[in-house]
Amino acid sequence: SRHLSTLEDTPECDIDHPRLIQIFTWLKNVEKHRHEQADHDALIIEQDQRMLDQEEDFSLYSEIQHAVDDVPANTTGEPCERIATMAFED
Repeated sequence: SRHLSTLEDTPECDIDHPRLIQIFTWLKNVEKHRHEQADHDALIIEQDQRMLDQEEDFSLYSEIQHAVDDVPANTTGEPCERIATMAFED
């Protein structure tokens, strides 16, 4: 207790409590972000492993093919919406 009273009596020992709280909050957020990042990294590793285990080709082409296969057939007899052709610069 003598040590504490000595600290309190010292004029240059002015503790900036809001600043300390700001620092501790920042540290807590860094730790939280690290945990979230670890969870995210684990998810990426799991997804990579799942893709390696899959027999199918997960190239961009096959992803588009899967998306097209999921589009239901037009059985209404009405013409489909025409999508404008995109012009690419050479």
